[in-house]
Amino acid sequence: MPMPRPIIALLLLLSFTLSAEAETPCAPSDTPTEQRVIDANHASADDLQTLKGLGPRKAAAIVAERQQHGTFIDARDLTRVKGIGQRLADALGQRLSFHRP
Repeated sequence: MPMPRPIIALLLLLSFTLSAEAETPCAPSDTPTEQRVIDANHASADDLQTLKGLGPRKAAAIVAERQQHGTFIDARDLTRVKGIGQRLADALGQRLSFHRP
């Protein structure tokens, strides 16, 4: 028995809504900090400070580096920032996304 058209339309609408939410660069603010994924190319220093290993100076340095030299492609690019080595960049890469503008 074929599925009625209104049900098909509803299922399509739901699938588009869910896929659009999955592509959101930053998690909603009500998500617990330890579970949030933050977009390194759009986040403020305050947002970045919520990540373990980043204090106010390193967070501000990330924002300054991004503004002066352009977006980050991946976690390895974070090593452009003074004070961020490969180990910290790898750890941060698990909690950051790198969407490009």
